[in-house]
Order: sequence, then C-alpha cells, then structure tokens
Amino acid sequence: MKQQIIGRFPGIGCAWVDAAGKETAEYYGYADRESHAFVDEKTVFPACSVSKMITAICVMKLHEQKLININMPVNRYLRQWKLLTADGKESNADVKSILCHTAGIMDGEDSFCGLRRGGPEISLTDILEGRTSYNNRPVRAEKQQGLAFEYTDAGYCVLQLLTQEVTHKAFSDLSRDLLFYPMGLSSTFFATPGNIARFENRMATGYDDNGMPVPGRFPRVPDLAASGLWSTPKELLSPKGASW
Repeated sequence: MKQQIIGRFPGIGCAWVDAAGKETAEYYGYADRESHAFVDEKTVFPACSVSKMITAICVMKLHEQKLININMPVNRYLRQWKLLTADGKESNADVKSILCHTAGIMDGEDSFCGLRRGGPEISLTDILEGRTSYNNRPVRAEKQQGLAFEYTDAGYCVLQLLTQEVTHKAFSDLSRDLLFYPMGLSSTFFATPGNIARFENRMATGYDDNGMPVPGRFPRVPDLAASGLWSTPKELLSPKGASW
C-alpha cells in the first residue's frame, strides 16, 4: 500500500505521531521534477482547507480580544461590502454561523479551483460579488441560518474580509502576528505574492493528471482564508517542535 501511494505522486512529505507519542517524518520523491529538487523537511506544500481552521482560530482570537462578538451579525463589522439575502436585503447571519457553515451561503458551481499565476489580479470584493469565473455566483445568505450545513469557501471569504476590516491588517499579516510567529511556525504562511517570492524555492510544484507541471508551478488562490495556507508536514503536526 505504501509503495502504491508513493508511486501515485511525484513527491510526498508525511509526518505523524504513533500511539506512544513518537513523532516520525518521511519524505519521498521530487518537490520539482524538472529541477530535480527532492522533497525534504523544508519543502512546503499547500494545506488547502486546513486554512479554514487557521481562519477560525484567528476569528476566535478577535472574539477573545473583544474586537468582535461571534454571536452578532457579520454585517455589523463589514463596511465596504455587506452580506445580503437572496432577495437583496441585509442578512442577519451571525459570525458563528459562517464559521460553522450554517449561514445559508453557497458556493458557485465549479468555483474556487485556483487561478493561473500571472493572470489578472482578483480582489476579495470581486470574489464576493461573483464578478469573475473564479466564483461566478454572488455570495449571499440564500437560506435562513441554522437550517442546514453547507460547506462553503465563499463564507470564509466573508470572514477574511471581516478580519481585515476589524484589524485594518491584511489577512496574511494578521494570521502571522496572531498565530504563526508566536507559535514558532517559520515555514507556515498564506500565499500572498510577497510570501510566494520569499518561499518559492521551497514550494512544491503542482502536477496535473498527466504528470505535467501546472502553469506557473502552482495555482494562485486569492481566497486565502478558505484555502491559501502552505506549510510543512512537521509544522502542521507539531508547531512547538518547529525549529527551522
């Protein structure tokens, strides 16, 4: 089974803890086949929707600091854009329901799949308004909150805007200051252009189903709070043990 898994991917990084509490990390294959760069402990991979956990912690830290109240409507904290209902009225969905994917927000069809690097810049407001192919559906609270679980990247775009408007900081800077630096996570970051420039020689190349590298080596993801996190397996496993 192990060899079958390894054979499916150009490169793999794994870290785990056994029942006795022993930590183990293993690395296989190439981080980038074209340059013959091997995966090692410094290789950073996309953590995809683990991003949402980080975002949720940041939101709860703001709640703890009394900058927001998660039981209040999210629109109380939004200025440049408002969450509306399907009929165009302001939604009363609270922050907690968005955290829990129960605010009635739904993603557009085939949305949030990443963009080619070097393509046109897309703002968070563009995503929220559904003005691009990245998300072709305006973000709305289409159902009454609490009625159903609807997993949504779009809802976490709303939370990204919330954190930025409340703190007047870019989301990547806020997460760095609240979590990554205090926890010693020197190889964990949200993939802004600046962070990509800093870490690009350590970022694993993405490959398509035919084994070809994706354009630009990896997609660009403007919805950082939903899926823009990168890290090493060991840092995700054991933040306190991170030392590089």
